[in-house]
Amino acid sequence: TDNWRDLIARDDIDLIEVCTPNFLHKEIIIESLKAGKHVNCEKPLAMNLAEAGEIVEAADAHPDLISQVTFEYRYQPAMMRAKKLIEEGLLGRIYSARIVYLHSGNSDPNRPLYWKIQKKFCGGGSLYDLASHVVDLTRFLLGDFKKIFSRLEIFTKKRPIAGKPGQFGEVDVDDLALIMFESANGCIGTIEGSKVATGVNDEYRIEIHGEKGAIKFNSMQPNFLEVYDTR
Repeated sequence: TDNWRDLIARDDIDLIEVCTPNFLHKEIIIESLKAGKHVNCEKPLAMNLAEAGEIVEAADAHPDLISQVTFEYRYQPAMMRAKKLIEEGLLGRIYSARIVYLHSGNSDPNRPLYWKIQKKFCGGGSLYDLASHVVDLTRFLLGDFKKIFSRLEIFTKKRPIAGKPGQFGEVDVDDLALIMFESANGCIGTIEGSKVATGVNDEYRIEIHGEKGAIKFNSMQPNFLEVYDTR
């Protein structure tokens, strides 16, 4: 079937995986929960905070069902090891962190308009699509934020419309998201999510520096975690 309502009506399906464009998430999640299905949703959860609130209310109304968002990178062995080392105090007092998710998908200004750069379909740009992953990793490794300052930028504000020569459509979500933060543990850091990182395919990198050590990771070498210990 190509109708999601047919799936949630079936008795032989226990879990619904929501992989649709973002503007469809809320309705599918809420209706799936009403139908008694567990739900795993691709990030971002919703188009905005109001929608997210409605989804949380629906999930709270069904405490017997599992509802979750896919932030799979925190379960990579290297990230789980990094968290353990931080919790064990290897780095000592943590001074700073630089965490980036880089992609070059929007670098070419002639790339036609597509759904992930139209707010009515996606809700947000690089912040939602890429930076959300590393925001989650930052909280996973360093704890909650105490302060944040952010800047979003659209570099190509109009793009050609596929199949319509000479016609252009407006881009209304960010190509680049920059965040400066202070964690509750005192760490000062930066987060970058970019779809205009020319020369990069698709990678995220992490550097965390502390009083007694440091941790570095690059997703292009997913099985390696660089660790520096001053002792």
